[in-house]
Amino acid sequence: MNEKGITLTALVITIVIILILVGTTIILLNNSGIINRAEEASNEYINSQENELMGMNVLAEEIDESYPTLRIGDYVDYIVEEKQLSSQTLQELQKYSGYTGESYNDEFKIVQDDLKWRVLDCKDGCIRLISDKPTTSKIYLQGYNGYNNAVYLINKICDELYSSNIGKAKGMAIEDLEEHLAFDYKEETAISEEKYGEEVVLEDTDSTNYPSIYGIELGSKNPESYLDLSEQNEIINQTSRNMTDRLNIKITSWDRTFEARDFKDYNEGFSEYYNLFINNGENSQGYIFASRNVFTYKDSLGRYANFGVSWLVSSIGQYMLYDSRDRSGYLTESFRPIITLNKDKKIDLCDGKNSVDNMHKII
Repeated sequence: MNEKGITLTALVITIVIILILVGTTIILLNNSGIINRAEEASNEYINSQENELMGMNVLAEEIDESYPTLRIGDYVDYIVEEKQLSSQTLQELQKYSGYTGESYNDEFKIVQDDLKWRVLDCKDGCIRLISDKPTTSKIYLQGYNGYNNAVYLINKICDELYSSNIGKAKGMAIEDLEEHLAFDYKEETAISEEKYGEEVVLEDTDSTNYPSIYGIELGSKNPESYLDLSEQNEIINQTSRNMTDRLNIKITSWDRTFEARDFKDYNEGFSEYYNLFINNGENSQGYIFASRNVFTYKDSLGRYANFGVSWLVSSIGQYMLYDSRDRSGYLTESFRPIITLNKDKKIDLCDGKNSVDNMHKII
């Protein structure tokens, strides 16, 4: 009987042929590396997503997940009107920075830079922004008055030039760096190899001079001390050296050359905090913190105290402005503003990938 249809034998032969063709195709693809390359591409995509989410997750924890897609380092369109330093601040720089020339403003003209702003962190429910680079303007500080008033002057300059009706500016303090570190900076040593926080008895009988503000710093061992390293609300007017019978001090500085792994958000060789603070390592333009520090140095005459401010390039260190032997140093250095946005301000996330040309908006 002649019926239309497919026999069982023909069906089996067809299936066998299909299986042979499929097997041959898989072997060819595998030999050509296409499958391996596809797997590698998939893994690279997953890793890149994890790296991208790392900074996001750190920030989400800090801001209580209010902005689950806002990332550390994102650009934000913070705009401040063009400003100049007030005459009062210029007079304070002339008189209380340690400057001894004719005109501080003519020699070290401090102007408002056209800075871009990036997400740093969140404090007390307020988003904080950091300038994408240090200022081109440089502050000059010298001697005991430079040490006495560094924090006040840097913060006041930043406030006057970069604050607005939606945010308050200050100079970057050493604590703004320290709170994002993955290691305990208190276990580090200073340039003199003394551990942070170590109390030192000065052996040199000539080391009896100190800046006035040190008498009220928390590390001075004065019972009436109250100032933190990055705290100062008024000018200190010191007109001559201050002396004491014996000056014993606490080390409040530390040294380190940074790597990306030194920061809390480090993952797979990358840290956005490293990029923000260090600005690409050795290519960075250095800047000083609005923070004082004390360290010591020893020579053939004995050990003496150095009073200075912290600075940062690819490593952290100290500038000596005054020492306990009544000697002065000086610096001319950039600084770095930080903006704390008002609590009622929100971030309107941009469409697409965030960049300097596609910033989030403040609303």
